[in-house]
Amino acid sequence: MEQGISFKKMRQSLSHAMQVSRMLWSINKGMFAGIIFLSILQGLSPVVMLYITQELINSVVISWEVGFTYVLQMFIVLSIFTIVNELVSILHTYLNSLYETKISNEVTLSIVNKTKTLELEDFENPKLQDQLNRAQEEAAYRPYATFQILLGMGTNLITLGSSAVYLITWKWWIALLLMVIPLTSFISFIKLSKAEFEINWNRSSKYRLAWYYKHLQTNDKTYKEVKLYNIGGFLFQKLKHILDGFYAEDHYIAKKRRNLTLLFEIINISVILSLIYFILEGAFSKEFLIGNVVGYMQAIRQTYSTSKSTISGLISFVQNAMYLEILFDFLNWTSKKEKLAIEKKSAGQYLGTIKTLEFRNVSFTYPGTDIPILKNVSFKVEQGDTLAIVGKNGSGKSTIVKLLTKMYHEFDGEILINDIPIQHISTETLYKEISAVFQEYERYEMPVRNNIGFGNISSMMNDDQILKAAEKAGIRDVIETMPEKLENQLGRYFADGYQLSGGQWQRIAIARAFMRDSTLCILDEPSAALDPISEKEVFETFKQLMEMKMGIFISHRYSSVRFADKILVMEDGYVAEFGTHNQLLHAKGLYAELYDTQVDAILNR
Repeated sequence: MEQGISFKKMRQSLSHAMQVSRMLWSINKGMFAGIIFLSILQGLSPVVMLYITQELINSVVISWEVGFTYVLQMFIVLSIFTIVNELVSILHTYLNSLYETKISNEVTLSIVNKTKTLELEDFENPKLQDQLNRAQEEAAYRPYATFQILLGMGTNLITLGSSAVYLITWKWWIALLLMVIPLTSFISFIKLSKAEFEINWNRSSKYRLAWYYKHLQTNDKTYKEVKLYNIGGFLFQKLKHILDGFYAEDHYIAKKRRNLTLLFEIINISVILSLIYFILEGAFSKEFLIGNVVGYMQAIRQTYSTSKSTISGLISFVQNAMYLEILFDFLNWTSKKEKLAIEKKSAGQYLGTIKTLEFRNVSFTYPGTDIPILKNVSFKVEQGDTLAIVGKNGSGKSTIVKLLTKMYHEFDGEILINDIPIQHISTETLYKEISAVFQEYERYEMPVRNNIGFGNISSMMNDDQILKAAEKAGIRDVIETMPEKLENQLGRYFADGYQLSGGQWQRIAIARAFMRDSTLCILDEPSAALDPISEKEVFETFKQLMEMKMGIFISHRYSSVRFADKILVMEDGYVAEFGTHNQLLHAKGLYAELYDTQVDAILNR
């Protein structure tokens, strides 16, 4: 996106104004139309009040000759107008407050809804993360703020036009002068706004870093290490350095704005005072009545202030429109999944029960890197099999799972499910047949029901099904001891939360996977937080559940691996070995070496 404010940007901003208008109209047509109508009335209000005030004052002078009736009439007009004007203002404020909340909610929901279409690759893209961060920061108020600025500019233009007409009936050149003066400051403030926008634009990654430093110091999961290693002071200084930098930048902009404002205010005030003196001379020489003096003085101030507000509003509008460009850029972001869906309109073949899974010469390189993480990987698994994937860290084990679950879409080779290329199977269809416990599983700060029920959200209110899943994962006994059972809050973020141990949280995650009646179950490091006895129980249950299905698990514990029907040994992105536990031990290759090393370490404790 082109940064900064320019006349080209001002033209481009009009398209964003149209986008905002269409979006706000679609949110609530009645409120949108009502606010615009009331804004028009408020734009005409100052000039109408000016004219009524002028006539009321003049009526006092005239009444000395014709009586008090005319004064009374003008007073009644003033009273009616004041009451109506106040009612319009109250209604306008009422609609604005409701509309602002509704707009903020709808835009926030749009952002969250958009994130549902993104892929893991998108979330690992720093550019998109910056866009998402900017969009989230501005979502709450920018669209409504832009709408308000547009309304304010429209109101100002109505007031400006009517005030100018009022002055033109007296001296046309005064109206022209008062409208031209604010233009002298326009270029300077445009340049200042450009500098301000660029500063804010470049802050996005620093905002995320500042959030992270703050998160490390205020989160219960990071507290223990921060305390033990005494790194709180270091993290505090890192956060302080970023925040001090923000303050220095803000101070620079504020100082520049103060100096520019002071300079142009001196010029503007000098001109206005000169015009007021000119009016007083005219009144002294009896060119017009005293009421006209008040009217002309108010019209001068009104024309000047609305001219100034209109120019300021124009600058603010362009600024806000650029922030809206960030929002629309994010909402219009096309993920790899969406691009592939467009390219492969045939995707969505019927899948049904997963009976075979095959990788044929699959190679994969993570976006933004040059070194392949998978290199010509080939293997096949059939219904009823359990496959264990083992290997050293960084050998590509979890990457296989990411490709299988379509977290990434672009790879070389073929991934076939029931002999169908995975690209031709819709994500929704595939996910109905897969359940998984990822290495970085989520601990939902919600009730037990949600934590397990999310595995099959359509059955989340089925107590029997949730408890059966919990029993399979070996966590039912713990749930039964909780005061609120399935309704018990887990975690410590919210009131009355029950904090689980690491192993218990992992069993909850496993129960969530068992909750879904899938034909392929994936466990990525499922025993990392489990003790050996618990680990044995989980894998024995897993083996039983997969008798008529297909199971894949990744583990570093070779005591678990021997339960598998087939074992895939990965090394540096390649398939080093493939076979049963006994076959690989007799081969005396990498698997036998890793297994013997771990067994020796256990025996020598």
